[in-house]
Amino acid sequence: YLNENSIGNTPKVIKYTRNDFKADPQFWTMCEAPDKSLIFGNNDGAIVFDGEHWQKVFLPNNSNVRCIVKTNNDKIYVGGFNEVGVLQKNKFGSYFYKSLVNELHLQDKNLENLWQVHQFNNLIIYRSFLQLIVINGNRATLLPPNNIFTYSATIGDNYFVQDTDYGVYKWNSK
Repeated sequence: YLNENSIGNTPKVIKYTRNDFKADPQFWTMCEAPDKSLIFGNNDGAIVFDGEHWQKVFLPNNSNVRCIVKTNNDKIYVGGFNEVGVLQKNKFGSYFYKSLVNELHLQDKNLENLWQVHQFNNLIIYRSFLQLIVINGNRATLLPPNNIFTYSATIGDNYFVQDTDYGVYKWNSK
């Protein structure tokens, strides 16, 4: 059966414009929240879409959001410029941002743009060019590169990070 919205097995495509989400047109990352909302990292902050409504969530320093990860226990970690934290829902169902900078004693650190964040076992690892921020519970450890950290990924039980001119480092869970 064909209708005007589909041809064979081609899915219906819905286009959302800047008039719909009312934010900067550049998106960096996305994840699905536990409530099935989509959360986008954007130059204006975090943009949440529940399928009907758009909500813009600002970071305290009005930073962009370059990285987001939903953990196995459904926490949503967010990273921006000099800012790490979590997205949470209030009792009215709206999302808000909770900064972890003070709690992790990072307020005097130059975190710069945080480009990627991964869950690795019980750790949360943010990657910037200048360092890895490894969060274990309420403690953060900063690990500097030899040159510049340019990419990171988790594959299976391993965390990989590229250090320009020095190669790829593998951190495994065993």
